[in-house]
Amino acid sequence: MNVNVLDKAEKDKKIEAVWGYLGDKTQENHQATFPVTGTQLHEIFPDTPQDRCDEVAALLNKYSDKFEINTPLRMAHFLAQTGFESSGYTANKGAESGCYTSTNSSWSGWIARKTWAEPNFINGCLGYSSSKKGTKKFPWNSVDDVPNKYICSKNNPKETAEKNLLSYLYQCEGDNGDEESTDGYKYRGHGWIQLTWKKQYVQFNNWMKTYTPDDFKDVVDNSDLIGEDKTIDAISGMWYWQKENINSKADSIGEGCTLKEFKKITLAINKAALDDDKRKEIFDHAIKILK
Repeated sequence: MNVNVLDKAEKDKKIEAVWGYLGDKTQENHQATFPVTGTQLHEIFPDTPQDRCDEVAALLNKYSDKFEINTPLRMAHFLAQTGFESSGYTANKGAESGCYTSTNSSWSGWIARKTWAEPNFINGCLGYSSSKKGTKKFPWNSVDDVPNKYICSKNNPKETAEKNLLSYLYQCEGDNGDEESTDGYKYRGHGWIQLTWKKQYVQFNNWMKTYTPDDFKDVVDNSDLIGEDKTIDAISGMWYWQKENINSKADSIGEGCTLKEFKKITLAINKAALDDDKRKEIFDHAIKILK
C-alpha cells in the first residue's frame, strides 16, 4: 500500500468539507436579493475605510432580505439614515455621545426644544402626567440655564458629564426610570440607528430571542452590546427600520424628491428631523450609485 496516497474515504471527506466551506461562503456573500458591495459603500461614504465598508456590505447582504431592504430605493434610504446616524458606520462602539461643551449649539437647539415624548409611571416617575406630552421637557433655553454638572469641561470630564446629562435628558419616558436610575444613559442611542429607550431594548431583545437566536445577546442587561457586537449593531438598525414600516415610506419617495418629501423618512428615525439636508445628500448620492 502506497502511504503517500490518501485513503479514498478520507480524501472524499476532505473534499466534501472544502466544498461545504466554499458553499457556505458563496451563500453568505450572494444571498441578498439586492446585494451591495464594499466598493459601492466606499463611494457613498468616502471617509469610511474600505475594510469597514467591506464589513458593512457583508452584514447588509447577510440580513437585508430578512428585513425586506431589497430594492435600490429602499437600500439608498436605509444607507442615508443609518450612515448618517453612525457617522458612516465608524462611530466608536456605536453609542450616543452626551459630551457637550459650553460652546456647543445643541444647548439652544434640540436640547432646549426637547418635549415630553410619552407618559411614564415607573421608577420614580409617578408625578408625570400624560397631559405633559408634547410640552417642553426642560427649563433650559440656553447654556446659561444649564447646571455645570451636565456640561463637558476640564473639571467635569466626558464620562461624568455624559452620564449626568443623558440620564437627565431621557428620564421618565420610553420605560426609562428617573434621573437617579441612570436608565437614560444606559439606554441612550446605540447602533446603526441609535436605538433609544429601555422599552425598545426590551422589544429588540425579545425579537432576537425568537427570530435570530444564534445571534442573541442580552442587550437589556448590557446595552453597550449594540455597537460592540458588529452583528447586533447591524441587526438593531434593520429591526427598527422594519418595526417602523419605513420600507413602505421609502417606496414612494424616489430619486429627485424634495427635502419636504424626504423629511417623512427622517421623522421616522429622528423626531426632530435633525440634519435632514445632510441625510438627503447621502440619499441623493447613494441612489445614483445603487440604481
